[in-house]
Amino acid sequence: MSSADEFLGLLGDEDRAELERIGHRRQADRPDVLLARGDEADRVLVLEAGRVKVTVPTASGTDAVLTFRGPGALLGEQALVEGGPDAGGDGAQRTSQGPQGDPHPSGVP
Repeated sequence: MSSADEFLGLLGDEDRAELERIGHRRQADRPDVLLARGDEADRVLVLEAGRVKVTVPTASGTDAVLTFRGPGALLGEQALVEGGPDAGGDGAQRTSQGPQGDPHPSGVP
């Protein structure tokens, strides 16, 4: 998926300006965990730059990589819409780690 297909690339100018107005910028560094299973579903993150890794712990105690997300990606939206703790979809634990490069996720309350 190209960043033009990601969430930010789908917003028009007015919607993007509104997101900028209500969002809160924060910077994260590797290996910060941005979202984890069981977190209160009280925010959505929009990745402005860098990359994050979405993982799930395995029975052997290692992490399996589910996907990588890049600029424009929306993170945590499923838990917020469903109104429960972040489950990462299909019962999998989801942690967004990283980012690589210059990360600027915007949290939207």
